Amino acid sequence: MTSHFPLMGPEGPADAPWGAAVVIWDAHRRALLQLRDARPGVVHGGRWALFGGGVEAGEDPHHAAQREVEEELGITLPLPALKPVVQTISRPGGARLHIFECQIQITPLQIRLSEGAGFGFFTHAQLTALPQAPYLKSLFDDYLSWDA
Repeated sequence: MTSHFPLMGPEGPADAPWGAAVVIWDAHRRALLQLRDARPGVVHGGRWALFGGGVEAGEDPHHAAQREVEEELGITLPLPALKPVVQTISRPGGARLHIFECQIQITPLQIRLSEGAGFGFFTHAQLTALPQAPYLKSLFDDYLSWDA
């Protein structure tokens, strides 16, 4: 399944746990991001990151991405709309993160945030000024297009 995901950054250990995350684009080509809780033990705490989480036993990254977004935002993404982008190690010693992108019609009123300190829709210019998870800069600058 990971053959659909080009590698971004170092490969990391072969036995790293798997994770899945999604860049969700709105109709204005703004990226929906999560403000991570700023408390001990939270990966990338106090920074902006993608919505997502761990791949559970017997689950593939596509289904994990769909499940995580539904759990964290209350939104069901259609599986065919999830397009593989890259895989990367989320942080040293962290999960092998499978990143997807998806464009949907979504507004803040449709979101039921159940995880994280907040969410926002951001343009590329806005994103550059935010504290963000280390992998986001390369992801948005080198692998994704801000053009619709």
